[in-house]
Amino acid sequence: MTSYQRSDTSTLYVLRDHGLVPWRQFETGRMCSVDRHGRVLARSTGDGAPDEVLAPDGRVLLEARLGHYDCFNHSLRIDHAEDLYFLQGRPSDQHQHKHVYRIDQHQLLHEVCAWDGTHEHLMCGSAVLADGDLVRCVRVYDPSANRGLYRIERMSLAGEVAWRIKLRAEATAIVEWPAAGAIVFTLVDATLGIVDIETGEPHQLGVFMLDRLPTVVTALAVHDETLIMGTVDGRALMYAMR
Repeated sequence: MTSYQRSDTSTLYVLRDHGLVPWRQFETGRMCSVDRHGRVLARSTGDGAPDEVLAPDGRVLLEARLGHYDCFNHSLRIDHAEDLYFLQGRPSDQHQHKHVYRIDQHQLLHEVCAWDGTHEHLMCGSAVLADGDLVRCVRVYDPSANRGLYRIERMSLAGEVAWRIKLRAEATAIVEWPAAGAIVFTLVDATLGIVDIETGEPHQLGVFMLDRLPTVVTALAVHDETLIMGTVDGRALMYAMR
């Protein structure tokens, strides 16, 4: 699924055999994620409008304001997991002291773990679930303009960090590649990284070149031994693992 936003409205599309088909229209901006059963979490990116959990047939299963939304608190784009995930501050109308929450198959909310460290305020986060842990790309907030540290790390739901790698820029996409035993991520500076899930050892960490030019990858997906990429200039690429 993909969403297209224009002004203060959004349209959610699904990919069918004959192309993209409009699936749901919203009167506000939306950030969407999907679980493995086809439920969609549509977080409202504006103030006031409720968030929605949608069934695969489009029915509204849950309508509630899940908390303040901004570059700190968002839907936490974890796709194709058993449940849906989002971030919520404490209190919920703030963006500090964030925790990860999941929405189970009965539309019940469960607190999972703390997202922010004791002395850290994290923003622009994205993550995947891998072997029961979170592998996440985050920016550590710094009030000084154009500053702040970026990193990718594997963290247990108890808050224990197995490995951590410093990055040079914000992440655009992250995905688990089970056939390769790896995590693949891309950054806004055109970096493509492939790291070992267990150890964090980089298999590849460098600028992604396409037609001899640095190219920003904005979407990632995997299918068996094939890595699929979407680029900022609208191209879709497929690579076979060797």
